[in-house]
Amino acid sequence: MRGRACELALALIPLIALLASPLARPALSAYDGPLYFDGHRAYDCLRELCSKFKRRVVGSGADAAAGLWVAERLRELGYEVHTQNFTARGFGGFVSAMNVYAVKRGEVSRYVVLMAHRDVVPSTVEGANDNGAGVAILLELARVLANRSTRLSIIFLCTDAEETGLHGARHFVRSFPEASRIVCAINIDMCGWRGARGIALFAYYSPPAFSDASVLLLALSASTPECPVAVDLMDQVMARLSLIYVGTDSMPFVAAGVPAVGVTDDPTYPYWHTPEDTVDKVSPERLKAVGRFLERLVLTIDGMGGLPRLGTRYLASNWVYLPEPLVRGVSLAVLALAVFTVL
Repeated sequence: MRGRACELALALIPLIALLASPLARPALSAYDGPLYFDGHRAYDCLRELCSKFKRRVVGSGADAAAGLWVAERLRELGYEVHTQNFTARGFGGFVSAMNVYAVKRGEVSRYVVLMAHRDVVPSTVEGANDNGAGVAILLELARVLANRSTRLSIIFLCTDAEETGLHGARHFVRSFPEASRIVCAINIDMCGWRGARGIALFAYYSPPAFSDASVLLLALSASTPECPVAVDLMDQVMARLSLIYVGTDSMPFVAAGVPAVGVTDDPTYPYWHTPEDTVDKVSPERLKAVGRFLERLVLTIDGMGGLPRLGTRYLASNWVYLPEPLVRGVSLAVLALAVFTVL
């Protein structure tokens, strides 16, 4: 009897570690200073994009013209603009595509990448939330950060050919000459739906490759009542088992070993890839909530001068952070309890 009691006690040790695991979550404080993102400015930008450049399918004239429009908006803010021309898979063969980006120089040449794709699928007309809203948020962030002193440099990247396989993001990761100096990447995709309750974060890639946990935990620290952040623990488990795949432009950065996170509406946008994805589904208030969350997150990362390295083997949610030793311990505890129950 005493022997079995000892066995049970040993089996419970990892579970006790699980209960204590929130204490293992690093204490990361978000920037709490003034924020200037203007949701109405972003909404005006969205309306102009969606009215002038409908059916922005990669390789189309509308897509190319939208890219030039983004470049001009960045120039108006005082940025030097760069383009990357490349060939990508389209919906009917290979086509010409173009990334557009600008760099805000900080004190050091280490980079935070903010990005949003502008292309749409053929079944979409305006592509308002997917992903005109992301482009509008990107451009408004470029405005509010243009004259702000920062330690880190910031890249504002408008990618192309996301809808056919994340080709713009892949091309940027491969061809940007200082890719090794990228601190982290944040992707903005479908973030303006007026019916959203918050935002969901994705920090993994399939087959299973996870971002360093730091960018995910910092994003959680920047959560507010106006823009609550959700991290799904079960999605991470399924991703580690290669049972689900989420296609978004942060993924090529994760695959290259760059800490990266994708930001999107929670719950999932119901008009995704349909003709009903129109400007009226987006609101200035929603754009403001997401934009200020992202402004806070970028300034948090900048205030830290980068990101701590916490590792890529973990499970995390809003309430718990399990680094690899605890994940292994929980697995062993479950196995031990199963054996104990059978015996």
